[in-house]
Amino acid sequence: MLKPNIKILLAALLIICLVGGMFLYESSENENDLSETSLNQIPEIQARQSLQIPETVTDESDNEMEFRNDAFLFKIRKDSSSYILTAYENSKKIAQNSLKGINGIISAQVTDLNGNGSPEILIFLNAGKGMAFTGYELRQNQLIPFNLPKLIGRPSFGYAGEDTLFLRGNKIVRQFQFRNAEFTSFPSGTRTCEYSLGYNLKFAMQKSIDSE
Repeated sequence: MLKPNIKILLAALLIICLVGGMFLYESSENENDLSETSLNQIPEIQARQSLQIPETVTDESDNEMEFRNDAFLFKIRKDSSSYILTAYENSKKIAQNSLKGINGIISAQVTDLNGNGSPEILIFLNAGKGMAFTGYELRQNQLIPFNLPKLIGRPSFGYAGEDTLFLRGNKIVRQFQFRNAEFTSFPSGTRTCEYSLGYNLKFAMQKSIDSE
C-alpha cells in the first residue's frame, strides 16, 4: 500500500525540481538581457539628456545692484578692478560706463533733479570717514557724468570733513563738520549746504546753514 504513495511523492518532487530549475534559468537569461540592454542604452540616453541642459548663466547677484525708474533701469556691477554702470531702456541696453577709483558704493537713486526729462542716477560713495558723490545723466544714449563742485568762499572755511550726502526733494544736501571757522557765530559745528542741478549738469549752492 505504501509503495504507490512513495512513487507518487517522488514523481511530484521531481516535477517541482524541474519547474524550479526552468524558472531560475529563465530569470537568469532575462537579467542578462536587461543588463546588456541597459549598458547599451546608457550612452545614448545621457547624450540626449545633455542636449536638453540649458546654457549655464553666471549668477552675479552678489556683485550687482539694480535701480529702476519707469522704463529705465540702471545696473551697477562690481568688476575685478572697477564698477560697471549699464543703462537700459525698456530692457534694451543703450549705454555703459566704467566707474574707476571707487572704494565702495553706499547707495544710489534714480531721479530727474533738473526736470529736463532725462533720468539721472545719483551714486553715493564710501570715502573713508565720510561720503562722496558722482552722478550720470542718461541723454541721447550716453551716460554724461556730473559731480558736486569744490567748496569755495565762506562755506569752505574750517572744513573738517565727515561728509554726509542725501536727497531732499529735488536737491542734494551736503553736511560736514567745520572747526575754528572764521566769520561764524560759533567756531565749530555742522554746516549744511543745499545744491540744485541745472540743465547744464552744473550744481548751484542754494543756501548754507551752520549749526552747533
